[in-house]
Amino acid sequence: MFYSARWLPLWAAGMLALAALPGCSGSSQAPDVVYMGPAQVYSLAPGDKVLAPEPASTQYYERLFNHHPQYNQPLHRIVKSTTQTVYLGIVVPPLPPSPADLLASDSIWQQKAMRKVGAAYAGFLQDGQGQYNVRYLAMSGKTKFLHVINLLTADSALARRQYEATPPLQGHVLL
Repeated sequence: MFYSARWLPLWAAGMLALAALPGCSGSSQAPDVVYMGPAQVYSLAPGDKVLAPEPASTQYYERLFNHHPQYNQPLHRIVKSTTQTVYLGIVVPPLPPSPADLLASDSIWQQKAMRKVGAAYAGFLQDGQGQYNVRYLAMSGKTKFLHVINLLTADSALARRQYEATPPLQGHVLL
């Protein structure tokens, strides 16, 4: 796995805490909502499929989104539609001084735009392969986690609409 030995105890403790939360076993309280413990995280559109992380998708996620040297962002769920894939994760402590730090350009993603949305942040990013990432960062009052939602698409117009929507991601984020 991607996690260094230094972060493994924190990651393992975080994953055990997540597994203990109600609703993390894959059974949700409402069929059209993705939960993380007691928190409603993401509402599903008709035709969306919710997938639990498995090794191949987890490795793909880690390569694209969870490569920050200081802040691990484990994958919680995947929501797939025909035009986009949404990766739901959290930030395992230590947390960055500002959530906006996780929207900065890095070795994979170049920030095209960023905005504050209430207490949350939205970022519009692009990689060198023609993919777009609309990243949304929000704290949950119920779980006390910093949630990281990455919407991945090759459609620049769709990504721009999702980023510019009020609220971002066209209201699908429920945090």
